[in-house]
This record gives sequence, structure tokens and C-alpha cells, in this order.
Amino acid sequence: MKYEEAKKIIQVKNLTHYKWFEDPNYEPNVVGINKNGDEYEVYVTSEKGTPSGIKQFKTEEEALDNFISRVESLNRLIKKRPNSFW
Repeated sequence: MKYEEAKKIIQVKNLTHYKWFEDPNYEPNVVGINKNGDEYEVYVTSEKGTPSGIKQFKTEEEALDNFISRVESLNRLIKKRPNSFW
């Protein structure tokens, strides 16, 4: 997936709870993506903001595929069980 395609998916589907190439501040219940040197990292944070499930990718396309998949999943969970996340 290309950068522009990922941004469009986020906008069209009105996705929330993500950090998009920002300095991690480890907010609770978000999916993040960052570039770290020559690699890309995708992670999730717990309800306490602890990062976990960190995956590293060599290409931006692979990282964006994983990132969008995780953000969509998190948004579905939050809609299904909103009280479980706050």
C-alpha cells in the first residue's frame, strides 16, 4: 500500500486512534507507525500506553498494510465495545 492510499483509507473510513509518523508519546489504545532508521515500525499501545506488538518492516508499503489493518481492527473493536477502552 502506498502512503497516499493509506491516508485516503483513514479519511474515507473516518478512522481514529492512531499515530501517523509522529514522535511516540504512547497514548493509550492507539496504533502507531514510525520510521526508525531504514526500517518502519508498527506498534499498538495498551490501556496504560505501554507499546507492544512491535513489528518491523523493510518497506513502507508492508508497514502501511499492517498499520491500516491494525487501525481498522481497533476501530471495529472500539465501536463494538466502547466501554472496554476507557
